[in-house]
Amino acid sequence: MRSPHWNAVFIAISLFLVGYCLLAPLALPKLWQMRHKDSSLRGEIASLKKQVQKLNLEAALLIGDTRDSLEYLEYVARKEHGFIGHGELLLLLNEPLGKKSKP
Repeated sequence: MRSPHWNAVFIAISLFLVGYCLLAPLALPKLWQMRHKDSSLRGEIASLKKQVQKLNLEAALLIGDTRDSLEYLEYVARKEHGFIGHGELLLLLNEPLGKKSKP
C-alpha cells in the first residue's frame, strides 16, 4: 500500500497534467500572437529611432549658425518653400521639361 505522501504527489502531478492539457491549446495561439506583435513593435521602434535621429540632425542643422547650417537652411527654403535667391530669375513653364506638346 502507498503512503499518503505519494498519493498527494500523484494527485498534484495528475492535476497539473490535466490542467496543462486543457489550457495549453488556448495559450499557444495567444503566445504566438504576442511574439509576432513583439517582433512587429521592435521593428517599429527601430524605425522610429532612426526617424528621431534624422530629425535631431535636421533640427541641429536648422538651429546652428555654422556654414553647413546656413547651406541647409537655404536648401530647405528653396526646395520646400519655393524661395529664390537675390538676383535669380524664376521661370514658370506651362509643361514639364522634357515633354513635347502634340501639334
